[in-house]
Amino acid sequence: MLHPNWAVETINAGAAATIMVTCPAHDCAYREGPQWVEHRMHRKRTLRSGSVHHIELAPGSRQPLLGLWNQVLAAQPGDPPLPTAISQQKDTPPPRVALLGQGRRLAPGLALLLITLVLALLPIRPAGSAPVTGELHVLLNHGGALLAQTGNLPPEIAAKLPPNVDPAMILGGERFPVDLLIRIDGETLAQRSYRPSGLRREGASQATEKWPIAAGSHQVQIDLRDDGAVWRTVFDATLDFGVGESVNLYYEGERDAFLRRE
Repeated sequence: MLHPNWAVETINAGAAATIMVTCPAHDCAYREGPQWVEHRMHRKRTLRSGSVHHIELAPGSRQPLLGLWNQVLAAQPGDPPLPTAISQQKDTPPPRVALLGQGRRLAPGLALLLITLVLALLPIRPAGSAPVTGELHVLLNHGGALLAQTGNLPPEIAAKLPPNVDPAMILGGERFPVDLLIRIDGETLAQRSYRPSGLRREGASQATEKWPIAAGSHQVQIDLRDDGAVWRTVFDATLDFGVGESVNLYYEGERDAFLRRE
């Protein structure tokens, strides 16, 4: 890429004029080149002397260049000066490179303005206000009953099993999902079903759930079903929910009950 300062050096060496030719900025393999040259051509400090011209040409479009070349050669001392990069500066909008530079300078301010607007739109809790609820946090890690048990099999299939053989060894170890039913003060808060983990659904059902509860004392009951048929109560107690506090309950398989974790 020809440096624009060379145009000035050419004038100082005795040339009557210089013509810098670039490919069009919108159709050039090196798009930054024409834009950069145009930006530099508009700087009076660089082109402080001489007749310097800049023209953008597509491949094969030589007529504009030849026309300008002939005008430069035919120019006489008394003729009106030909348009140059300096004289065209007032009539030409700022080049794209200059606009991009201005955009970069404005970017920090625009980003700060955007952040301010986003913060202004966020919900703001009034000063002195506080949450009026507590939280019930339930943790579960429990494997349901095996689907392939003798009691769950049709008689014709159970009759074909060898004696003293665990059906799970032949039919697989898939388990029932574990279902939870949570009641607060006798009202149903939620009912959830948790699938077994593992590729063949042979693992434990795992879950962590959180529900907001109004502050105060509440009777909490949790029923569990892990065989697809029978519900059983695994927690039934009155709990105190403090404002902004969490009551944590986890399932203990050996006791078949939910316990409170302090």
